[in-house]
Amino acid sequence: MGETQQGATLAGVQIAFIGSGAMGDAIIKGLLARQMVTPAQIVAGDPVVARREQVHADYGVAVTDDNVAAVQAADIVILCVKPQVAGKVMAQLAGRIPEEALVLSIMAGVSIATMAQGLGHVRIVRSIPNTPAQLGMGMTVWTATP
Repeated sequence: MGETQQGATLAGVQIAFIGSGAMGDAIIKGLLARQMVTPAQIVAGDPVVARREQVHADYGVAVTDDNVAAVQAADIVILCVKPQVAGKVMAQLAGRIPEEALVLSIMAGVSIATMAQGLGHVRIVRSIPNTPAQLGMGMTVWTATP
């Protein structure tokens, strides 16, 4: 499948990134570089002002410090936060993610069951990318709820 065909599969899909650190940044960069989405399809939530400003400057995506606002219109929610803040983030988002949205987590050590309970959501994919993914050369293993 060529890049144009891949991009067509995400046409109109709204993606919310919760956390835009190194791995979130890498995924945003990869999606845009491969023209799978446009900057208008992405919103990145991050509590750090400098990080939000950098992501906006680099990619032209919308940014916010309000995770709930970030997910309101999302078709895909990508959780890119450190595991130690997972509980806080899940408490903020519990019951607030659109029912039909897909949640994709790259949080290490946070099980699907924990996310399902913490988020009050059942459409979850847990993935584990490796560090070379930051260069677009890594691999990712994943598992999903039924």
